[in-house]
Amino acid sequence: GIFSRYFDYLFSHSHHDAPVSDGQARWPLLLFSHGYGVQLPNQTALVQNAASHGYVVVGLQHTYSTGFTLFEDGTLATAYMDPAVDTPSVQAMWTEDLSFVLDEVEQLDALDARFGGRLDLERVGVFGYSFGGSTASELCRTDDRVLAGVNLDGTFYGDTEPGFDVPFLLINAANNFVDDLRQPFLDSLTGPAYNLSLPDARHANFNDYALQDAYISELIGGGHHGLAIGAMDTGLAYEIVHTYVAAFFSQHVAGEPASLLSQGSPWPEAVFEVWSP
Repeated sequence: GIFSRYFDYLFSHSHHDAPVSDGQARWPLLLFSHGYGVQLPNQTALVQNAASHGYVVVGLQHTYSTGFTLFEDGTLATAYMDPAVDTPSVQAMWTEDLSFVLDEVEQLDALDARFGGRLDLERVGVFGYSFGGSTASELCRTDDRVLAGVNLDGTFYGDTEPGFDVPFLLINAANNFVDDLRQPFLDSLTGPAYNLSLPDARHANFNDYALQDAYISELIGGGHHGLAIGAMDTGLAYEIVHTYVAAFFSQHVAGEPASLLSQGSPWPEAVFEVWSP
């Protein structure tokens, strides 16, 4: 009884088939990978905000890893893989999805009327949420076209000691502080590495549901819906995460230095470290 009214409450700043800005000749590219079981549109705020900082952002939905995927020809894929059955194989599949999409984007830049000649494929980054964050790290390890990556609160399901040298930002909510794969992962990195922690956030603070929770509660008759959202203000959590993601990609993909990355967090609600093994 929620959804017919629920979507009337949701608005974005995006526009279908919007023209590519003429602000510069070519725009850097970011790839985005959603969380396991989460629809790509549930990550609109993350993707939209990244695009607003001067990137073409390509978000993909991993077929069979979410409730359903609808293709342009009307085909509906509803089969769902349980990641616990063979997690390494699912992780490899997701990573191959991202590499495949990057291959396709290269063709888009060469042939497409809208994007042809407008993408800077020498400046490519990747970010992801939850399982998609693990996928971002795997793409950094396996695809040398990627300059930098961000993992938003995902544990690691690929190579636990990747040892790659591209810059990487790890973002953590409280529920992942005890993940014993985090420190070995950071210690294995040989390039610039950063660690951002929000002690009063939880996993869903990096999902659009955190910003929609008040609407959901209203629609079901009041009370807190409780989607694993932390005690900190949801808008503030998004502000902190968005600001650091933008600064990170500015410095390591766009090539524009970001002073935010060379100091401690200006927010008392967050802890930011430049990681040294």
